[in-house]
Amino acid sequence: MNKMMAYHMDLKRGLWTRAYMDRMVDRLGEWGYNTLILELEDKFQFNHHPAIYKPDALSHSQMADFIAACRAKGVEVIPLVQTLGHAESVVGEPEYAHLREHEQVVDQYDPLAEASRTLILELIDEVIEVMQPQEFFHMGGDETWTLGKSEKARLVVEKIGIGGLYLKHMLPIFEHIHQQGLRPIIWADICLTHPEIIQDIPPYVVMVDWDYWTKTDRPEGILVWGGMTQNRNQGNVTLDQYQANKHRIPDFETYLEAYAIDAQSLVDKTFTPFYCTDALKGRGVVDVIVASAESCSGDMTGMPQNQQVHVPNCFFAARKGMQAGSGVMVTSWAVRHCHCETKLLAAFAAGFALKNDDAYNFEILCRAFTQDYYGMELPEFAEAVTKMGVSIVIAQAGYGDLIFATPTVEHDPLADYLLRIDQEYGSREAGLTGVEAMAHGYREAMNAFRKMQKQAKKNQDNFDYLVEGTRRIMLYIDFVIVALKNELPAQTARLLEKLCELKCMSRELYGRNYTPEGIAVEMKVRYQAIEEFLRR
Repeated sequence: MNKMMAYHMDLKRGLWTRAYMDRMVDRLGEWGYNTLILELEDKFQFNHHPAIYKPDALSHSQMADFIAACRAKGVEVIPLVQTLGHAESVVGEPEYAHLREHEQVVDQYDPLAEASRTLILELIDEVIEVMQPQEFFHMGGDETWTLGKSEKARLVVEKIGIGGLYLKHMLPIFEHIHQQGLRPIIWADICLTHPEIIQDIPPYVVMVDWDYWTKTDRPEGILVWGGMTQNRNQGNVTLDQYQANKHRIPDFETYLEAYAIDAQSLVDKTFTPFYCTDALKGRGVVDVIVASAESCSGDMTGMPQNQQVHVPNCFFAARKGMQAGSGVMVTSWAVRHCHCETKLLAAFAAGFALKNDDAYNFEILCRAFTQDYYGMELPEFAEAVTKMGVSIVIAQAGYGDLIFATPTVEHDPLADYLLRIDQEYGSREAGLTGVEAMAHGYREAMNAFRKMQKQAKKNQDNFDYLVEGTRRIMLYIDFVIVALKNELPAQTARLLEKLCELKCMSRELYGRNYTPEGIAVEMKVRYQAIEEFLRR
């Protein structure tokens, strides 16, 4: 296959207007992207299964017209339809609840039900008929951590393992897609979690090694699939931690260790970057694509962790994918609801990495981005983005359900959250000092964005989204400061006033490029939990 430079457009929850999608494709083409992965979810009108799609879903003619426009610009479109996990848009609906493996698992098909595969193949066939993919079809297959939950499935797992159950479901779908002249693409995490099944994957299947954490050419920590936690991954494991726990993950030691640890590891305790790509290739996978993320779980709703995580991740993943794999994919998950205008720097970084042989330098990259996107170099841009760092515990404040749930006699989510801050910083006083310093950095960044907006020669409206995302996080940081000071009752009215003002700004900005249904979703995700908490 030719080297792929792909951008993954996630249509989960909110949907952009056609005009905005066209502008995104234009930018991507200018930055060197030749492929668009379109994750359809409930934004495609499945005519044979209308219960699945939302009112703002694209019709067959609208989708065909968009794809024709992309191809005219030299960008191929690959559809993505989830075929096992992340299927809440299907089995989460009452009409298809009978296709769940377990009634409490609302996002995963029953891998043992023939009716599940029948429905999946019908969805795939309808998408292929309309979108007419030229070479590939992405069928998802990631994060199926609840496989084997039902009693029936557990009996199968006892005989062939979770990996065997996964293959039992996926192999017929691989073959169905292949018989239509297309190559299936899957996320590689489950095969890496159960590496004994890699050898049983047909050679025509393309695997995507998604690694959203590696951000250097010699990482000091790696993602360990399959061990240390049941059926999941463990990120940022150092060499010492791995060696102390390797007895718990024999499959990793047998199948993957040799690709993660090399001679240099024994000298400086670093690892091979994106080692899973090397492992998959070494275990016989013909084509592997390296996937990075311009936003993912761990970001606060509003702004991604650009300087700390996503920009270097996209930069180094692009180089690895082109040098050792069959291409690169930059994912754009809607999970944290950061507007795409706040993520562009990371998407640009992937293309920049492939056009320049220089070592990674965030400031130089930002100068190139501002020259490209704003029509002039803006030296303050790198400094402003760098000031927008948040710790993991502060980021959790933006997740809503973690701290804004109604307290009970046994459990007070907010009190538990403040205790975590005390533990991270060492004391309540130190925590307050740290969070106040964070707030100061965000204020400086916001002021810098407003100043640069007046200087930019083009795309000035992009700064509106950077300011909105910054203000959204500042609202949550302000809430945390008030809570740490034990001043919530006295400050609630002020916080609500600030929240309502910000809601108006967000609604106006999203109204520029989202459908009405998408705007409603964004307002709910951004503000509902904290607003209900404050009004209580």
